[in-house]
Order: sequence, then C-alpha cells, then structure tokens
Amino acid sequence: MRIVIFSLYTIYSMYKMIKAIVYQKKEITKHISNLICTLLTLSLCFEVYKIFVALFGPKLDKFFEANNNEGIRQILLQLTLFMLIMGIFLISNKIYENELEVRSMTDSLTGLFNRNAFDQLAKMKISKAERNNMKLGLAICDIDHFKRVNDSYGHSIGDKILVEFSNLIKNNLRIEDLLGRYGGEEFTILILEMEESNMILKLEEIRKEIEKNIFLINSKNININASFGGIVFNPNDMDIKKAFNIADNALYKAKELGRNKVIVQSI
Repeated sequence: MRIVIFSLYTIYSMYKMIKAIVYQKKEITKHISNLICTLLTLSLCFEVYKIFVALFGPKLDKFFEANNNEGIRQILLQLTLFMLIMGIFLISNKIYENELEVRSMTDSLTGLFNRNAFDQLAKMKISKAERNNMKLGLAICDIDHFKRVNDSYGHSIGDKILVEFSNLIKNNLRIEDLLGRYGGEEFTILILEMEESNMILKLEEIRKEIEKNIFLINSKNININASFGGIVFNPNDMDIKKAFNIADNALYKAKELGRNKVIVQSI
C-alpha cells in the first residue's frame, strides 16, 4: 500500500511538471522540452508499473527483491537516470549558450545593446517601417564634457554616471523603441512612427530630464548635460547610413552652438 500511495503521488507530480513544460515551451528549446517530457513520461510509466506489480504481482518483502521482473525494472531505472543526466547537461549547455549570446549583444557596463546588436536590431525595425511606410526617428546623444567628469571624479564614478544616464534615457522611451551604447559616452536611439515635431519634443523632454537630474554617486551630487542630434526619415527614401551621418552632423552642430541642445535636421 505504501508503494501504491507513494507512486500515485509521484505520478501526480510528474503530470504537473509535464503540463508546466508543455505550457512554457517558449521558455526552453523544443528538443530540450521534448527530452524532459520523455524522461518524465518514462518515469511515470515506471511508477504505474510499480503499482501494477505491488497490487497484482507476487507478495513482496522488498519491491526490488530479485525476481523475474528485476531485469525490466533495472533497465527502466538506468535509462531514466541516463536521460535525466543528459537532460540536465543539455539544459545547462543551452543556458550557457544563451548567456553567451546575450553577452555578445549587450554592453557590459550599461546593459544596453552594443553597437553591433543595435545595428542588427535596427535593420529589423527598418524592414518593418519600410513595409508599413512609417517614418523613423534616429538620434545620437553625447554627454557634454564627459572627460571632465572622469578627470574630476575618476573613471569608476564616470562609469556609474553612464549607467544611471542610460537608465534615465531608457525610462523615457517606449518598450518598442531601440536604445544602444555606441561607444564611450555616445548613445543611439531609434524611435518608430515619429514625426519631426514630435521628435524634437521627445528629445527635449529627455534633455531636460538629464539637465535637472542630480546624479548621487558615492555621496557626491553631480550634474551633467547632454547634446542630441537627430533626424526623422522614411527608410523607403533614405538608407540608415545616410541618416546616421545627418544625425551625427546635427549632434556636431548642437555642440558648436554651446552644448546641452537638441538639433533635429530637416530633410
């Protein structure tokens, strides 16, 4: 009776696990989820077999005592253990591969997309905009006089400012917008479905948030400003490289005019 009760509880637990995996296939790869489900199903069958032997087989003092069924039980047990080990190995390997992929796409300091990842994701956004004839807003942002911050407070504080700065910009964008660290203190923004007048308002909003924000780093209150150069373009009429050049020239003009400014180039 103890065998039957324990096996029924185990069967119920395995059923819940299989159900959870089936509903969460998006979280793990198909071949791994199939392997785990196979493993659990095999173990479930083994528990059913134990119940059958306990109820209808010869009287047992110990379930795994030597008898004609010992060979089958041992094969099932060894196969179950083998598949469990393989499942754990494959899952661990996949998790490691996913971590490497994420690391290759993100900036190690800020956690934003790095330059390569931004370029690749921008291509996907541009393809969508081309199909729907949508305009895109592209902006390049640069922290004003960031070298002075590093020289005055040290690079460790400069790094913390970069992290807070990137979070501030990210919090002022929509989830579908794209933000990346292009290098140093330079960041790039790609905004879907944007008109020039709205682009100016959005960048001014972010600029003012940066200007009024007090960066509290190691008990030091630090104020910084940022300059923005941008352009609104239709990817059906202009490629991304040209748009980047125009946005970069607009950023240069913003710095020439005294920094802490937004310049959106008209086309």
